[in-house]
Amino acid sequence: MELVPEEVSADERTLAILCHLSVLFCSMLFPFLVLTFRSEHSEFVAYHARQALLFQVSATVLGLMVSCAT
Repeated sequence: MELVPEEVSADERTLAILCHLSVLFCSMLFPFLVLTFRSEHSEFVAYHARQALLFQVSATVLGLMVSCAT
């Protein structure tokens, strides 16, 4: 079973990884920009940008809820 389809280029893989790693340096901005400008070019990149953005939004909301509760 292959996790990454063979037709996905190295550039697309790099963008997908950067979307997930962006939580370390620029939060929601990078996945949002990738989703806005690259989603029509690659479904693989769009999927990972959506996943990273959803995770970062969820983590932000959860962090705000926890900080308000204390």
